[in-house]
Amino acid sequence: MISHTYNQTNGNLTRQLFSWDNIPNADQDKEVLRYFLKQRLRSNWLDKAEIRKTEDRNSIIVSYGLNSLLISLNKEKTRQL
Repeated sequence: MISHTYNQTNGNLTRQLFSWDNIPNADQDKEVLRYFLKQRLRSNWLDKAEIRKTEDRNSIIVSYGLNSLLISLNKEKTRQL
């Protein structure tokens, strides 16, 4: 699950990480997601990674070359796994 501690101060959410509906079309949301993943995973391949959604729009695929990751919504579409 994506941790929201990235955007917390004293346990209070300061802002959302990104809007699920805006990926992959909003450059700002893609770059915030990319930055978050780079900080958490410490992987430079994310600089050049493509960020897209699956056809059903329930998962985000981040990939470059042989590297990839998948972020999926839970069944209730309330959390990312």
